[in-house]
Amino acid sequence: MAVNETNTPVKSQENTHQNTLTFEDQVIKKIAGIAANEIKGILSMSGGFMSGLTDRFRSTEDITKGINAEVGEKQVALDLKVIVE
Repeated sequence: MAVNETNTPVKSQENTHQNTLTFEDQVIKKIAGIAANEIKGILSMSGGFMSGLTDRFRSTEDITKGINAEVGEKQVALDLKVIVE
């Protein structure tokens, strides 16, 4: 801020930036998958026919199997398909 001769503050013209933080759906799905693996009582995630078929050809398990995520501006909606004890 600049000060004029009468010692009162004068507003300077500064650029203001509005910061936003966004997450991809896949990132949220991975976080939810890791969290679901930590919950007692959840045996596995159920991804459906295509997920089961692709798992046969992979060497590692897909952590996002059975998770659908919709990321909005202020909230996230998660759908989990799990097999419980």
